[in-house]
Amino acid sequence: MKSSASIPRPPPTNPAPVWHAQSTDAALAALAATAQGLTQAEAEQRLAAHGPNSLPTPPAPSALMRLLRQFNNLLLYVLMAAATVTAFMGHWVDTCEVKHYLARLPRNALCEVVPRNALLTLLEG
Repeated sequence: MKSSASIPRPPPTNPAPVWHAQSTDAALAALAATAQGLTQAEAEQRLAAHGPNSLPTPPAPSALMRLLRQFNNLLLYVLMAAATVTAFMGHWVDTCEVKHYLARLPRNALCEVVPRNALLTLLEG
């Protein structure tokens, strides 16, 4: 099987400009701009033609996803593994100590997520 590095690839049909490799004068000429910047009229005309220079706002995660994200933690996975291992070894006192900590996690997660949801609701509305 050949590696992908040895397979020749055709050049792209419409290559994007390589702005970082161009000289300042060439880049300014390609953008129809000057070193002093755009005039107010030119900036307004480009804004009307192309829209604002901004990225779309990503959708906010749901309340359920914010709650589940509270449990995405390496330390929690280590504690669950420790509880499982100590239970298989028959160390019930250690297992109960770890499970006592793990039993508090849902309450702590709710104490984090509920006020945050209330705050986000206030900020959105």
